[in-house]
Amino acid sequence: MEADNECLTYSLAILGEAAVAQTARTSCLTYAGFLPRLLPAPQALLRISRPDRLSTFPADVIGYHSGNLRHTLGLIPTLLLKPELLNRFHVQCLRIERASKSQEAVVTAATFGPLTLLAIASFLLFVGLVVFAIYLGDGMALLALALLGSVSIIAHIGLYHRIDLAEYKDKNRSLPKSDVVIVYPNGSFQIVSCNEEIARKLFIEPEKCVYKIRSADLYRALAMLATLMLMFGVICLANAAPRLQFAFACVLVALNAAHWIVAALPEHRHWDLRTFDVKPTERWATERYSQALWTLIASTGTTRWVKSAKIAPDNQAWDAWLNEAQDHLVPGKIPVFKNKIMVEPLWDCQAALSRLLSEYEILDDTPSLHPPRTNIQDEKPTGEAKSDEPESVKEKPLI
Repeated sequence: MEADNECLTYSLAILGEAAVAQTARTSCLTYAGFLPRLLPAPQALLRISRPDRLSTFPADVIGYHSGNLRHTLGLIPTLLLKPELLNRFHVQCLRIERASKSQEAVVTAATFGPLTLLAIASFLLFVGLVVFAIYLGDGMALLALALLGSVSIIAHIGLYHRIDLAEYKDKNRSLPKSDVVIVYPNGSFQIVSCNEEIARKLFIEPEKCVYKIRSADLYRALAMLATLMLMFGVICLANAAPRLQFAFACVLVALNAAHWIVAALPEHRHWDLRTFDVKPTERWATERYSQALWTLIASTGTTRWVKSAKIAPDNQAWDAWLNEAQDHLVPGKIPVFKNKIMVEPLWDCQAALSRLLSEYEILDDTPSLHPPRTNIQDEKPTGEAKSDEPESVKEKPLI
């Protein structure tokens, strides 16, 4: 029975890695992480290397004035823009500005967010276990608590960092417009109006994670030390009194559930992004990709960025369609929709595309790199095969 309890305690001490890893990056931005506490699956924080930047998501980010082009969207703009709320072929316009010109644009974890509250709750449970171990006089439990509580502190020291956004160096001159178009894999689009400073910080230049401990070798040494302390802490925990092991198990079950709930929350709940002011301005719902693309072209006033970013199929029909779209543009005219149909500027983009696809249709008799497969029945000889070659060209048998 005691062996079963030891196995259960060990399993609870290392389970829950997915939930801890989901919020590990954000939790390491908070001061509350320096509190000694129990962590379910602390091995999720003890990696060999540390990432230099935040995670990215697949999307085409195009500066249609500046000509900048990237094929990924960073975590911070994703949290600000919330593209998951857009349906397929929807087009949304937004404006991003600094909330205060006197305040530097910074990004950090929420001061009193769910992760901070979870760290404080874990610390209080840790203190409760220490008091209970002292009351029972269980030295092995106290040693296990000292080791496991130190693991969380060492892991946080090694991963504690700040996020540095790119700086716009030429601050003395007026900032030019640097609006961007974002094309998502699901066929939704966003047009973001911003200046050059915001575009560099959020879309063009990647952010940097600046760690408090900059030496990679020192970080690996700390991670190895924390790993050894974790192993010895689990051994000491397995030799604690049964009542302490039961208390540990209850705390670890509660912490696993709490970490899972916190990890399942929308990620923007964990961040402090108040230095950016995001204002949605327009939103249009279209039914086809060509209609959404025409909406973007009419809003930006040019087709040049479509060709440079190659977000339209590369063939003659679409090239002709883009040329016609350029001819129908009205400079400075905001698209006007009625019943999901653009009435200004007036152009039936779908009918034009159908006409051009028929005009440039690839016929069946067009030569291909791969010849059509011959029917096997046609290959069976029905008699002596006749040759179309003249008698003088036929190969003569060797004697």
